[in-house]
Amino acid sequence: MSLKKYYVIFMALGYFSFLQFGYNSEAMAGNPSLTETSLQSYHISFKTKSWDKVRKSLGWFNKNGFDVAGVNRHKFVVELIVNKKEIEKLKKNGYEGRIVSISKSGPGIKSLDPQYLNPDKLEARLKELSLLAPEYTKLEVIGRSHEGRAIYALLVSDSIDLTSDAYLAKPTVLFDGMHHAREIMTSEIVLDVAEHLVEKLKIADGESLRLVKKWNFWVVPMLNVDGNNIVWKKNSMWRKNAYKKLGKVVGVDPNRNYSYRWNDCGGSSGYEKSQTYRGPEAASEPEVQALIGLGDRVHPALSVSYHSYSELILYPYSCRGAYSGENIMMKKLASEMSRQLPTDKGRGYNKPGTPWEILYSVDGDSMSYIHAAYGALAFTLEVNNQFQPPYSLRNPTVKKHRLAWKWLMNRVAKNVLTVRVLNSEGIPVKSKVSISTIKHVEGELPFQTNKAGYFFRILDPGSYEVTIITENKKKLKVSVEMKGSRKLDLVVP
Repeated sequence: MSLKKYYVIFMALGYFSFLQFGYNSEAMAGNPSLTETSLQSYHISFKTKSWDKVRKSLGWFNKNGFDVAGVNRHKFVVELIVNKKEIEKLKKNGYEGRIVSISKSGPGIKSLDPQYLNPDKLEARLKELSLLAPEYTKLEVIGRSHEGRAIYALLVSDSIDLTSDAYLAKPTVLFDGMHHAREIMTSEIVLDVAEHLVEKLKIADGESLRLVKKWNFWVVPMLNVDGNNIVWKKNSMWRKNAYKKLGKVVGVDPNRNYSYRWNDCGGSSGYEKSQTYRGPEAASEPEVQALIGLGDRVHPALSVSYHSYSELILYPYSCRGAYSGENIMMKKLASEMSRQLPTDKGRGYNKPGTPWEILYSVDGDSMSYIHAAYGALAFTLEVNNQFQPPYSLRNPTVKKHRLAWKWLMNRVAKNVLTVRVLNSEGIPVKSKVSISTIKHVEGELPFQTNKAGYFFRILDPGSYEVTIITENKKKLKVSVEMKGSRKLDLVVP
C-alpha cells in the first residue's frame, strides 16, 4: 500500500501558525519499494523577523533529517519534501502549515514534460555530438550504475588524445549535472555546454576555438542515471540513486557520499530512509566512484556542478566553520559571476556564499571533494526556484547559464599559472607544488603535477612564491609575478 506524501506551506510571524489544507497534484499508483522514501514539498515563509531566523530553522530541519529542497531568499520561503510521518514530527515540534499538494508514487506516472532529457535521450544526444565533431570530442563511459546503466562523460577539446602533450599542457574544466535525480534542469544546462561548443566549433566560431585551445572541457550531464529513471517511471520527486537493501531500493544521496569529510559534521544522515542518507561507507556508490575516477585522470583546475534549486552560487567548504585557503579568490569569482545570473523573476541576482553560511552544513559533497582532492576552484550553482519548472523555462535558463559559464571561463583564463617540472634531461618529474598564499588547513591533498609534468593554478595578479618538491625530495623555489597568464618551465637538477 502506498503512503501519501504532502506539499506544505508554513507561515511564520515570529512563530509557525497552522493555515489551511488544499490539493494540487495528480495521483500515482503505488510502489512498495519506494513509498516510504517518496518525496513532497513544504514551503516555510517568514513574514517578519530576519534571514537568521530562516537559517536557524534550516539548521533544525537539516539536523533532524528533513529533505530541504530549496529556498526563496526574497520571500523567506523554504521547501521541504516529507512524508506523512514527518508531518506529525513537524507538528509535534511546533511546525504546522498548509498542505498544497498530495500525490502517490508508482509506475507509469505522467507528471514530467516529455521534452526534458531522460537517460536514453541523453545517451543518444551525446553519441550524436561525438559523431558530429569527432576531431573535437571523445565520449567515454566512466562508470556503470547499480542497475547497469552507462554514466557518460564527453571531452570537448582541440586535443582529444589524453596521452598527448597538447592535451596534458592545458588545464581542465569539469562540468557535472544531476547528482540528485529530480533536478532535471541541471542535465539540460550541462549538455548545453557540450552542444554549444560542438555546434560552434563546426562553423569555426572564433570564441569557441579559443576556449578549446585553452581548456579541456569534460562534461558529465547526468551522473545519477538510475535515479532519473525512477523519476520518469515511478516517482517524480525521487532524489537518491538506486542503491538496494534486501532487494528493495532505498537509495543513497550521491552528494553526501564523497570521501572528503564523509559523515564528519552533521551534514548527512545515517538513516537509510532519509533523503540525505550518506551510504554504508564513503565513496561506496558507483556514481561517486565514476566522478572520482574521472577526476583522478583529468585533475580539473576548475569545476562547476549544477543542482536545483534556490538560485545560489556556492563554493567550498560545506561544513560549518570551514574555509578554504582560497576562500577570498572563490568568493570574489562567485560574487562577480552572480552579476551574470539574474533570478528567474528578475528580482536581483543569484546569491554567492558557502553552503554552511547560506544554508546549513553538508558533508561528503562533490564540490568540497573536488576542491580538496585536486585543488580545483569549485562552484555549485543552484538553479531555478523549483525542481521541474515548465519546459518553457528551459531555454531562458540554459541561455543565461551559458553566458555565466562562458564569462567564468574567460575570466579565469586571464590569470592561469602554468608550471612544468622537468629534469636535466627534459623528462617530466612528478612533483608536489605549493604556493605561498594558499594555506592547506582543512585536510586538502597537496597540489601535484600531471604525468607530463604540468601544474595549473588560477591566481589573481600579484607576487607569489612557488615551491616544487620532487618525488626524490629535491626542492626548488621560484618567485612569480602574475600580470596575466604565465608559463614557467622549471628544471630540477
